[in-house]
Amino acid sequence: RDWGKYIIGLLIIAIVAYASSLAWSLNSEKAANEAAILYADFTNAVQANNSKLVYTITDKMQSKYSKTEYTSMAAIWAAKIAYNNKDLVKAQTYLNWLVQNTTDKGL
Repeated sequence: RDWGKYIIGLLIIAIVAYASSLAWSLNSEKAANEAAILYADFTNAVQANNSKLVYTITDKMQSKYSKTEYTSMAAIWAAKIAYNNKDLVKAQTYLNWLVQNTTDKGL
């Protein structure tokens, strides 16, 4: 039998699988780094007591980086700030988003 075709086919499948895995890994790392930068801006907004900017950054993180832990932490913090500002609807919105989207099983 001619096993050359099968071996080449298996090599092609292995190379494609490896390349796909590498691309996914690099994309995930890039998203995590971008989320970390946004989270740093978020903490600066919290320290400056700028609730409007806190909400804007949190909303951006939720739409672009919903699967990162940074976004979960920002949502909790934004909900607390909204609650302290007596904006209960916004606080509830952030907490509901958190329950539905977080990947942290401890929450």
